[in-house]
Amino acid sequence: EPRRLAPWSNKQDRSFLFSNGRRGLLAYELSVGRETHRWTPFDVLAANRGARVLIERFCEQRDISELALRERGRVTAWRALQYVVPLRGEGPATPLYRGTRILPPDAVTRESVERLARLLGDYLFEHVAEDGALTYLTDPALGEDVDGTNNMIRQWMATCAMSRHARHFGQAPRFELVARNIEHNLARYYHEEPDPRGGAPLGMIEYGNMVKLGAVALAALAIYEHPSRERFAAQEQGLRRLVAWLWERGGGDGSFFTLYKPLGDQHARNFYPGEALLLWAFLYRESRDPALLDRIMRSMRLYRDWHRRPENRKPAFIPWHTQAYYLVWQLTRDPELRDWIFEMSDWLVPMQRARARFPDAAGQFYDPQHEDYGPPHSSSTGVYIEGLIDAFALARELGDEARVARYREAIVRGVRNIMQLTFKGPIEGWYAFDPQRVRGGVRSNAYNNRIRCDNVQHNLMGILKVLSRFTDADFQHPPGPLTLDG
Repeated sequence: EPRRLAPWSNKQDRSFLFSNGRRGLLAYELSVGRETHRWTPFDVLAANRGARVLIERFCEQRDISELALRERGRVTAWRALQYVVPLRGEGPATPLYRGTRILPPDAVTRESVERLARLLGDYLFEHVAEDGALTYLTDPALGEDVDGTNNMIRQWMATCAMSRHARHFGQAPRFELVARNIEHNLARYYHEEPDPRGGAPLGMIEYGNMVKLGAVALAALAIYEHPSRERFAAQEQGLRRLVAWLWERGGGDGSFFTLYKPLGDQHARNFYPGEALLLWAFLYRESRDPALLDRIMRSMRLYRDWHRRPENRKPAFIPWHTQAYYLVWQLTRDPELRDWIFEMSDWLVPMQRARARFPDAAGQFYDPQHEDYGPPHSSSTGVYIEGLIDAFALARELGDEARVARYREAIVRGVRNIMQLTFKGPIEGWYAFDPQRVRGGVRSNAYNNRIRCDNVQHNLMGILKVLSRFTDADFQHPPGPLTLDG
C-alpha cells in the first residue's frame, strides 16, 4: 500500500523517507502544486543518492523554493517489487532486492569463494592503466572514474593484493603488471630528502603535501611482496629508513610519529602504527633481527595500553595489529602476543551483525550505538576478515575450539556479505554503464554502489588467507535467518 509522508513536519516520516537502509527499496512520488515526479528504486540505485538529495535536485531544477516544498509538497512511498528481465536471448525474469540477488547462506562454499577471489583479482588487474595507474574510485552508473580523490595507503595495499593474487593462482605474467603499477607510483609520489641527523636520505611517499607513516610503510611492503623486489631496492631502503626514523623520533618508548609532513605523532594512531608494524613483522620474518623484534614488542606494549583506554578504542585498530603480531608469534610463540590477539579479536566479533533489519546487511560489521566507529563499509569487512583469519589460525593451532568456532562463523558471515556486494555479472551490473568494467568490483555497502580500490583489495587479501587455511567444512555458513524478523 502507498504510504503518505509528511517528512517536513513529522520526524518519524522524515526518518522513514531519508533512511539509508531503505535506499533502493522504495519508490517515491513527489508532488508540489502541478509538478509531480516519480523515482523507482532503480532510479535511486543508479543515481547513488538518497531521497533527500533527489528531492533537492528536483526542486532546484524547477525553481521550487524550500518554503513551497514545505507548504505544498506531498510525498508518497511504495515498497516495490524488482525484477531484471533479459531483452536478448532466453532467460527468466530474476527477482531482485535493492537491485541485486539475495544470496542464501549455503552460497558460501570453497568453490564459490575461490571464484570470488578470482573475480576480485581480475577487477584490480583490469583497472591498471597502460601507464601503471590503478583506478581509485569508480561510479558504476556513470561509467567513470571519480576524479580528485586518491589515497596512497589504499593504493599501495592494492599493489600488495595484486602480487598475492598472482602468487596464489600461479599467474606469473601478471607480476609485470604489478611492477608497472609500482613504477608508476614511485615515479609520481616517491622522493628522498636528507636525514636531519645526517646519513643516508629518507625515502617518502608524498601526496597532498602530506607524508604519512602508513603510506611509507605499505609502499615498502608492496615492494617487499614483489618477486622482482631488487628492481626497487633503493626505494625500499629509503622507505624503511623513514619508518625507522619516525619510530626513533618517538623517543624509543615504542611510539611512532605518524606524520613526517607535517611532523606530528597524533594523526591516525588507529591505523598507521599498525601498518608500520605489519611491515616490520614481515621484515622480522625475513631477518630474525633481535633488535627489530625488541622494537616490535615495545610498540606492541605501548599501543596495547593506548588502545585499552575507552576513549581510544576503535575496531579499525585491530586487524593491522593482529596480522603483525600473528606473523611474529609464529616465530616466537610469545604468550603476550597470543593473549593480545585473542583479546582484540574477542572484542571485535560482537560488532558484526549476524542478523540485520535488511538481508543484504547481514554479516557486515557495524555498531549503531557507536557512530564514531564508522559507517558500514565493505572495506572494513575485508580488513576485519584479514585479521580474524589470523586469529582463527592461532586458535586452531592452539586447540582453542571455542574461539575457532566463534572466529570461523564471523569470517563466513563476512564473506557472504562481500559476495552479496560484489558485481558478479550482468544481473548485478544491469544498471552499470559498462557491466564488464565493474565485474569483480565490490560496492561500498548495500546502498552505495561506488567501488573504491580498498573495497576489493582488503577482501581479496582476507579471502586468499581463508582459502589457504579453511578446510572444506569450515566454509559452512551458520544456520538461522539473515534478518531480525526471520
